[in-house]
Amino acid sequence: MDRGNNSFFNSQNFNPSQDYYPNLADITSSNEFPEFDYAMNSEFSQNPTDSPISEYHQTSENFSENFSANPSNNAQSLTDIEDISLMSAWCFVSNNPIVGTNRNSKSFWKTVADMYEQSRADNPEIGGRRSVESLRNRYKRLNKNVTLWVDAYKKAYERRASGQSKEDIEKAAQAIYGKPKFTHHEVFEKVNLQKMASSSNIGASNSSDDEACEQSVAEHNRQLDRIIENVVIQAASLSVQPTNHVVRARRRYIERRHEIGHEGVFEQYFSEHPIYPPEYFRTRFRMRKPLFERIMNKLVATDRYFQQHPDAAGRLGMSPIQKCTAAMRVLAYGTSADLHDEYLRMSAQVIRKSVIKFVEGVISNFGAEYLRKPTEEDMAALLHIGERRGFPGMMGSIDCMHWEWKNCPTAWAGQYAGRSGTPTIILEAVASQDLWIWHAFFGTPGSRNDINVLDQSPVFDDILEGRAPKVNYIVNGRERNMGYYLTDGIYPQWAAFIKSIPAPQLRNHQLFAQHQEAARKDVERAFGVLQARFAFIKQPCLIWDRDIMGKIMIACIIMHNMIVEDERINYLNYHDPTEFIEDRLRQNARRSEDGEETNDFVYSTNMIASLASYMRTRSQLRNREDHSSLLHDLIEHIWQKFGDDN
Repeated sequence: MDRGNNSFFNSQNFNPSQDYYPNLADITSSNEFPEFDYAMNSEFSQNPTDSPISEYHQTSENFSENFSANPSNNAQSLTDIEDISLMSAWCFVSNNPIVGTNRNSKSFWKTVADMYEQSRADNPEIGGRRSVESLRNRYKRLNKNVTLWVDAYKKAYERRASGQSKEDIEKAAQAIYGKPKFTHHEVFEKVNLQKMASSSNIGASNSSDDEACEQSVAEHNRQLDRIIENVVIQAASLSVQPTNHVVRARRRYIERRHEIGHEGVFEQYFSEHPIYPPEYFRTRFRMRKPLFERIMNKLVATDRYFQQHPDAAGRLGMSPIQKCTAAMRVLAYGTSADLHDEYLRMSAQVIRKSVIKFVEGVISNFGAEYLRKPTEEDMAALLHIGERRGFPGMMGSIDCMHWEWKNCPTAWAGQYAGRSGTPTIILEAVASQDLWIWHAFFGTPGSRNDINVLDQSPVFDDILEGRAPKVNYIVNGRERNMGYYLTDGIYPQWAAFIKSIPAPQLRNHQLFAQHQEAARKDVERAFGVLQARFAFIKQPCLIWDRDIMGKIMIACIIMHNMIVEDERINYLNYHDPTEFIEDRLRQNARRSEDGEETNDFVYSTNMIASLASYMRTRSQLRNREDHSSLLHDLIEHIWQKFGDDN
């Protein structure tokens, strides 16, 4: 074999006198001799020609076939020097970063046999050729014997008595080792003590300086006791660590070229002459362009996440248009984040984060204004609209909606499962005729009914604590000072609730039920429009975190109210808030001229001074007699206003 023409042997020559074997600390700390048959049983790569050693395999293929054609397959044992050459060849192939064990068993042991044959050609003391199978079987026996000997020596050393010599420890180790007697001392010491060799020339020959080698071995033998003592003591104090460590794969980077995504969205909707007209923007973003830009600009001004900044390489990140568009598409269409990757060129992780940041920004910047309690002007407008519809004192209608929670934890499934059998979370809301949602209470488990939700709801807190505007109005000739909500049949008979009449028989009862059920549908329509605008809260929720679900629900309600404010001027039944004030002033002036009593409503925002006042208001709120009296007055009022005689 012409090694001068082989690039592998020119770059890194093999020498059995060099140490390619793991040191003793590696052996004893793992309580076993290196597993020589590890590479034999592993098949990490089925194509060894991909590595730099492929050239060596090709040049030595014919030689290996000739080497194993007429091997010495008898049972003759290998000598110590042959064992050393075999072990050095195995360790060279295993530990060398170029050759390595990343191959199948056949290729690995073929390379070991080639290395062994090279050392046999360089050292005449090594006997005849050996087959690959013979070398592999010999290595198995060496592995087993040396592993048992290391374990026995460690136990003997741990049990040593004071004054015992090395020979005494070896005798005790032999007793633990058992029969036959361990005879590989020279092989074991020679191979493992080569770590202490001062020479760093890998290409040096084993036969270049026999005298220097003998002196080095003698010096190494004198250091054996100190090495074994230090290593065994350290190994005894360490717990056995797992040898199989799972290496976490690096996250794959995909160059999405997000600049193209920004340019596409900008050209389609936000340029001076966009591709799609305004009605397309309204359909796909669920709101008009000025309102969306208002929300986006506010988020950019208050949240650094929506600001476009360069990264460490000087490249600009995602634009606020991309992030806000991604959040709106997820909420509006109820799709997964990954679906918009190709269009917006944003990863699913970034889109999910954008959704969370978007809803948090909407709540923090617009929640105080668009999910507020009714002010004096708001309350006056609500009462004016209610009076026109035949319900003086009505502040809206109240009801509950369920949002299915598909990824509800199994431990909570029974608590959140209601009549449908699937886990849901309840939203309680109060809505007016223009679909504005004045009150939202979200988070109650779906196993509870509307009455249970009402017991936890803060809908009446402002009334009980004196913060809500109090009103005075006249219905059927009687003056009253507490507003009410229209409800369905499950709610209790309180003075604050007006329900329909089930199976009405009288004509005035039928007319009242017709008007009450029509007005009560305001909250049902609000739920329907809310889910139509934001399909995310219509479909089963895939989010695990209940708090994030609450933020998404509240943010959708806030944006729903913003859309209502922006577009209700186009409603068929829209009433200008200033309209009722002028109308009320004209009515009062006319009644004053005629000497009639004015029944204008009066506001009071005085805080309750004592617990007695709180309990008195609570009792008035839940009074069943007042409920029956108010129901009778409303029946007569609607009959007088909308009956056949009128």
